[in-house]
Formats: sequence, C-alpha cells, structure tokens
Amino acid sequence: MLLRIKQLRSDMGVSQSDLARKSGYTHSQIWRWENERELPGAKAITDLIIALEVEPNDIFEGEWV
Repeated sequence: MLLRIKQLRSDMGVSQSDLARKSGYTHSQIWRWENERELPGAKAITDLIIALEVEPNDIFEGEWV
C-alpha cells in the first residue's frame, strides 16, 4: 500500500512536526510513515485524512477499485 502523506503534506506547505501536532502523532511516526518504514493503521489513516483536509482516495497512490 503506497500512501501520499509526504506529497500531500508538502503541497500544504507544512512540516512533519506541524502534521504531527495536527494529527496527534509524533514527528518520528510521521517520518516512519512517509519513508515507508511502517504503515499506519486504519485509525491513523483516518486521522491523517482529517489533518491533511483531503478526501480518502487522495491519500492512496494509484487507482483503487
């Protein structure tokens, strides 16, 4: 599963620390997700969608059926 967290965050012009504060996760957790060291769970993905103010399909890379 590829997520577009880094791209969406950069498009918003916010730092990893800003996204961490807004989403309720740590800076290091955001880094791990952006660098695919770990995958966020369903709740974290939902929290990121809300923090990034995007539609659910926007956070996933590629087409989903």
